[in-house]
Amino acid sequence: MHYLSGKEKKQLNPKLPKGYNIDKKDNIYLKDSVLYKDDKPLFIIISEEYVPHLKSIPEGVFKSVYIDHGAVPFLMKGADMMRPGVSEIEEGFESGETILIKDEVHKKTLGVGCALFNSKDMKVKEGGKVVKVLHHMKDEFFGR
Repeated sequence: MHYLSGKEKKQLNPKLPKGYNIDKKDNIYLKDSVLYKDDKPLFIIISEEYVPHLKSIPEGVFKSVYIDHGAVPFLMKGADMMRPGVSEIEEGFESGETILIKDEVHKKTLGVGCALFNSKDMKVKEGGKVVKVLHHMKDEFFGR
């Protein structure tokens, strides 16, 4: 476990996704590739990228895609999301942006991914991968 210094916290902010800000007074530490704030998992660090942890995603910050019931088991095994399994796509995100993967029925967030296309282009696609899955409810990080 490594507690971040004030300088480390200040250097962290430009690396974080929109909607997040670390204050120098925050109790932040890193343990096993997970960044914690006050003992709550905040980010998973994957290849120097800060992926929001499912247990601490702020409301209204990220756009979402909604997947059908048939795609859920694949997501829980870590598979990237294919266009046929995506039933609804919110407007306004760009390729490379962090997005949420939600169940179409209950609207519950099941995963976090990286959009491989912007929302407009994703809507017109008929097949292929559209979201690279970075974190989901059954992965090694969710139980932390």
